[in-house]
Amino acid sequence: MQEEGRPSSSSFVEQMWESADVCLAVLDLDLRVIRVNALMAELAGGPRASLIGRRLDQLLPALAPIAGALGHAVLETGHAAPPIEIPIESSAPADAGPWFATSWPLFEGERVAGVGVRIHRAARNDLEAALRKSEARFRAICEASPIGIFLTSKTGAGVYTNATNLAQMGCTLEETHGDGWQRAIHPDDRERVRAAYLAMMQRAGAVYEGVNRYLHRDGREVLVDVRARGIYEGDEVIGYVGMAVDITERAAVDAAHRESELRFRQLAENIRSVFWLAAPDRSELYYVSPAYEEVWGRPVAEAMASPDAIVRGVHPDDRERVRARIARGDGRGHMEYRVVRPGGSIAWIAERWFPVPDESGRVVRVAGIANDVTRQKALETELLQAQKLDSLGRLAGGIAHDFNNLLTVILNQGIMAERALDGGEAPREELALIQDAAKQATDVTRQLLAFARRQPFNPTLLDPNELTEGVARLMRRILGESVELVLDLEPEVGVVRADRVQLEQLLMNLALNARDAMRDGGKLVIRTRNDPVSARSTDARVPAGAWVTIAVEDTGHGIDEADRAHIFDPFFSTKPHSEGTGLGLAICYAIVKQHGGHVVVDSAVGMGTTFELYFPRVDGLAEKIEAPAEAPVARGAESILVVEDEPSVRAIAVTTLTEHGFRVLQAASGADALRLLEIDAGVDLVLTDVVMPDLGGAELGRILRDRHPALPVLYMSGYPDGAELRGGDGAALPFLEKPFVPSTLLRRIRDVLDARVRRPS
Repeated sequence: MQEEGRPSSSSFVEQMWESADVCLAVLDLDLRVIRVNALMAELAGGPRASLIGRRLDQLLPALAPIAGALGHAVLETGHAAPPIEIPIESSAPADAGPWFATSWPLFEGERVAGVGVRIHRAARNDLEAALRKSEARFRAICEASPIGIFLTSKTGAGVYTNATNLAQMGCTLEETHGDGWQRAIHPDDRERVRAAYLAMMQRAGAVYEGVNRYLHRDGREVLVDVRARGIYEGDEVIGYVGMAVDITERAAVDAAHRESELRFRQLAENIRSVFWLAAPDRSELYYVSPAYEEVWGRPVAEAMASPDAIVRGVHPDDRERVRARIARGDGRGHMEYRVVRPGGSIAWIAERWFPVPDESGRVVRVAGIANDVTRQKALETELLQAQKLDSLGRLAGGIAHDFNNLLTVILNQGIMAERALDGGEAPREELALIQDAAKQATDVTRQLLAFARRQPFNPTLLDPNELTEGVARLMRRILGESVELVLDLEPEVGVVRADRVQLEQLLMNLALNARDAMRDGGKLVIRTRNDPVSARSTDARVPAGAWVTIAVEDTGHGIDEADRAHIFDPFFSTKPHSEGTGLGLAICYAIVKQHGGHVVVDSAVGMGTTFELYFPRVDGLAEKIEAPAEAPVARGAESILVVEDEPSVRAIAVTTLTEHGFRVLQAASGADALRLLEIDAGVDLVLTDVVMPDLGGAELGRILRDRHPALPVLYMSGYPDGAELRGGDGAALPFLEKPFVPSTLLRRIRDVLDARVRRPS
């Protein structure tokens, strides 16, 4: 029982509830008001009865935004909510503290039965302590920040600068006060920065953004990315706060990256190779250099839009091989293939690629370089052809040498036998046939020597038109009436330096081939042109330079691709064995190469064939050729030493010279000749073979020039070598080509004797 005169505990609670200097309210689980004290009723502006049953967000307008934090959060967590500042209009003095609201759970046993809410005003000293604590916290954060932080007044005067920003500027805190911070700006940028900061201050809500360049006290330039904006109290700006991030290193890296990218682009866009960057699986292209348009003949945009466009440009015969290689996903490799340009021309491509890893070693892209090697491929083919021709040429030259010795005997014996006959036509006709056959065999040896490049090379300045017109007169007789010969000659065609006989042979060979390709008739066109080839020509078969072309074009059956690869091979022929030797085009090729030229063949089955012969164009006027008058057979009384290792050839020469009045000595070798000259010093001329065992004719001639400088030497051979047959001054030495006939031998002997320097008597 309660003692009489003693208040109950509920009375104490009621007194405390009503006398509390804070506003109190109790809410049920639906967050509706079930009780308020007098101060809460006063703050809410209504009698208590009118507040009962209201929801928390209806109790005071200021509580609406935070009703969830004060009510629902407490019910869900069972923990008190921290104080939350709320805006409440009050007639209290201006220096009074702000209002705060807090809440906590009310329990019945262990069950939450409601929520208590308290609203109170902070005391001034509490505010000052909180302000000091907040300022200390702010300053600690600012000083520890790796980002520069600064404050200015509303007039732009420096108020605060943290340590990071001071380090960026190279200043002390005192030096940044007022307008001191502006003196840290680089002199070249100072007015720009000041004007931009002033513009921010003159526009409400404006923001300063820019890169400031500080001139540090140690002389360094420091680049900082600055962002600043106004600090507002209501609608009034009371100052400005900004952040400054040091980007010096990043700017240097960016500059280096830009420089590297610039160098890369300059390199990639100025080399003739195609450079590309792609995803590791080649599914996406990141970059293709402009050279792609020249090498592939297609726009870069097409390749960038679809990486498969590059593969679609590959020659059909190579396309699947290229696709398969790409599908393998090799990070590094190389391959060669052909591409077909839009115009139909074909280019050979040599491509290499390699992985590009990032810092961790993971492959992030693949880089590749593709080169146009069409010219290289053509040169390789040409080199193989030249090597093949050189090997066979040595064989052909050796055969021609031995054959010419035999022909010399056959020709001269036939002539001598014919002269020795007293009469009778049949034997004379048979001997004439022998001589004709020997002359035809001589033509074969000339072809072999031309193929072996051992035929004497006598270049002169020639007019291609004059040469072509001269050969055409003979061509018309051999082509027959079924083939029309058309000359298409450029009037101002350039001059070439060439051997007339070899070029005539060359054109005749091509004309004969064309005739055989037009069994049922057709047209043969010979065309001359000035044909300069630029360094960027798409036809890699001919290098850049000034060229004169002689083209021979027929309307025959054409040459298929398989045969085109072999047409210049010696002894290769598509004709029956009885109709050709297979040397014609090989000789043509050898002649053009000897002149420093090139042969380009375009042909297709059923479309005819065109041979374009490129010769270097030279300056000068073409030499006019006049036919020499036939001289009478020479006789003489001089003393001749004949040096020849082949007995039959030696006998022919000795007999011919003796019959025509010469005194003749003979030697079977160079060594024998030297011994004879020591015994008989009355020799007027030495006639020597070039190719002999032990001491050859060229070496014998050098010895004789030393021992007998006034003694003329006439060299003879069926296998001449121009490099050997030159004197000490480089001048060409007298030469007689085998096989020869008596008249040629006698005339050449007389020419050399008449030109000699007479020895003093």
